[in-house]
Amino acid sequence: MKTVRDSAAARRDGRVAHPSEGRWAPVGASPEPSRRNPVSRAAAAVVTVLILVAAALLARSILHTGSLAIGPHTNGPIVFVGDGVRSMAGVRNTDLFAVPPDGQSLRGLTDSSERIAANGNLIVFAGISGTGYDVFIVGMDGTGLTDLTADDPTDDASPAWSPDGRKIAFSSGRDGDMDLYVMNADGSGVIRLTNLPGAEADPSWSPDGTRIAFAGVGVGGNLDVYVVGVDGGGVKRLTGDAGAKDWYPEWSPDGTHILFERDLSGDDADLYVMNTDGSDQVDITQAPGIREAEPAWSPDGTKIAFERSVDPVNVPPDIYVMNADGTGLTRLTDSEADFAPSWSPDGSAIIFASNRNLVDGQIYIMSADGTDERVLVRVPDNRACCPEPGWQPSPLATG
Repeated sequence: MKTVRDSAAARRDGRVAHPSEGRWAPVGASPEPSRRNPVSRAAAAVVTVLILVAAALLARSILHTGSLAIGPHTNGPIVFVGDGVRSMAGVRNTDLFAVPPDGQSLRGLTDSSERIAANGNLIVFAGISGTGYDVFIVGMDGTGLTDLTADDPTDDASPAWSPDGRKIAFSSGRDGDMDLYVMNADGSGVIRLTNLPGAEADPSWSPDGTRIAFAGVGVGGNLDVYVVGVDGGGVKRLTGDAGAKDWYPEWSPDGTHILFERDLSGDDADLYVMNTDGSDQVDITQAPGIREAEPAWSPDGTKIAFERSVDPVNVPPDIYVMNADGTGLTRLTDSEADFAPSWSPDGSAIIFASNRNLVDGQIYIMSADGTDERVLVRVPDNRACCPEPGWQPSPLATG
């Protein structure tokens, strides 16, 4: 039977301790044998067992325990496996807990919330709530729809997963105009990052998780691409074409480039790539009169998925993919109602939003070559037909 240390090691290397692996954890050496008579020792043992059972029942009333083990030692805490009260997207987190024989000071020995949060089985998206836009997460099977920003009556949008899948950057108007914020994957720990004169949106994390690229309106009212540290420091503008709107930045998987959309007019937008310091800006689509928008790098950096409309004024977009240098353009969908693609962590599939059904919102999934297309999530009230669904990274699953 495993000790607490063994179970912690199992958790670190990705194995989940089975509920039967909870056990007593003795503290120090065993006490000296009692010199009392057998009757006294028996009575004390009965009282001890009753206390232990009461403590166990108290622990079970606090947590949804999966297993509990009572052993022969009386000088240490009861260690057991429990399903904590915290949940995300309908999934409870199983951890080890300890409680002393008197039933006081229940404490957790492990915390699997971060491990479960990074399993790649969640989608984040901006959707319509009762008070405007909120940030939602939902399981890949369509269950566990959760409004992460329900406590904020203003708009919350443009969510983006951190590389480890444990945090979400997003844009919010909770402090005035739309600024950038970061929160934990369960909606807690909200921190404000930016406060430019105008609005900020479209965050994209650097692969090492230390910086975030975003679109913002600075002094002069121009929409440009910026970067900021995850602590809110080091804000720097990367683009500055006064005749264009630069937005939807996307950090390359190797961390050397930033892809972004440049709008020259309402019906003409191209995709550009630049170095992370803003130098060497290159138009990789060069398609006048056609709108290419909301790009997304494949996880290996060799492909770019994006939405494209050949007649932006009259025809909604479809999903396309091309090589990272702009060659090999391939159309993946043909409904004229699809947008905001996001790759699976292993690059084998793409999710995207669609308004092809006007009754409810949909998030679709398809293979990376455009085959096997199907509805992944269907949410009433058009909650899922808003921009930018994002597939949660799963670094623990990929090593």
